[in-house]
Amino acid sequence: MDFTNENDPELEDETLKFETSDTDGSSLYQRQQIIEQATLSKDDMYEVSKCRRDYNRLGFAYQIGFVRLRNRFPIQSPFEILDDLLQFVSVQTGIEPLEIKQYSYHQVNISDHQNAIRQYLNLKELVDADVDLVKKYVFEQCCRLE
Repeated sequence: MDFTNENDPELEDETLKFETSDTDGSSLYQRQQIIEQATLSKDDMYEVSKCRRDYNRLGFAYQIGFVRLRNRFPIQSPFEILDDLLQFVSVQTGIEPLEIKQYSYHQVNISDHQNAIRQYLNLKELVDADVDLVKKYVFEQCCRLE
């Protein structure tokens, strides 16, 4: 799949369907969305380079792209793969996409990488107290609209 960063009018209309673990299978992303949200920066590549093996570097980079695209980490078991995102990250890192299979066998690495990415991107884990705040906010907004 050819990923470019140029403003191509045809690119905006083209939609790619991803394989996900969603039950309805309705996750659709435009190619441009992948480019905008999953392009790895120099800082990202530096973090990726800290990993020792190719499959770890690919997995770490893939998880950065995944969390930026889906606003959550991939399901760990079985490891959730979005094929087109994997291809895009593979092109950026220069690592064969098949390496992700080896990565998926290492649950400890996946978890460790998620913690490292959480820290690197300053992400906060959703806890029960946050859920209560969100519920309260949504309720207040709904009441205000009535």
